[in-house]
Amino acid sequence: LVPATVYLIIFHLFGLDSYEVFRLVLVGFHLATILFVFGFIRRRHGLVIGGSLSVALALLGTGAQNFIWTLQIGLVSGFLFFLISLRCLEKAESSEGSKWAIISCLTLGISAASAGSGMGALFVLCMLTLFGGKARRLWWVGLLPTFFFIIWYFLKVDSSSLRPKFDLLPSYFWQLASEAVAAFFGIGAIFGGLAFAGICIYLLR
Repeated sequence: LVPATVYLIIFHLFGLDSYEVFRLVLVGFHLATILFVFGFIRRRHGLVIGGSLSVALALLGTGAQNFIWTLQIGLVSGFLFFLISLRCLEKAESSEGSKWAIISCLTLGISAASAGSGMGALFVLCMLTLFGGKARRLWWVGLLPTFFFIIWYFLKVDSSSLRPKFDLLPSYFWQLASEAVAAFFGIGAIFGGLAFAGICIYLLR
């Protein structure tokens, strides 16, 4: 939904005379993502580590060809709005009002509406809000977008092909995460799985 909306807005404002406008939007989303990643890592691990990982993400390594095709607006915006949702959740946990919680919920919904990677964002936010220290006050932040996503999924996907795909979700999630980590560090898929497991253990300790 989000990529289609972005394309329609650009089309109505600029037409199809130049492809560069579409590419600039993708680059803008990517730069915003880098800034959020840098902010998250710098606050926890310092300037050097934050800057190093941000530069690696900026160059994308073997995934740099993604900037050629502006259809990747969906993938990048899904990750960007996931980071925005995380940051707003942090602010919601440290404040008493509901403003940041509402923004976190809305941006999580935008992430889920951007690309399939948004399903990972729903899972992460549900875990953080249901099992975090502010679960009694913020439990709805992750569940509400997830609820609407499930309703949309059941309405849009053919019910005859729905059940078999649920069985494939765990293996699909593991494969996707392993390959993403492997591509990021330039290692094999098997070592990518080990690296992903190590990252998860480090974050959950």
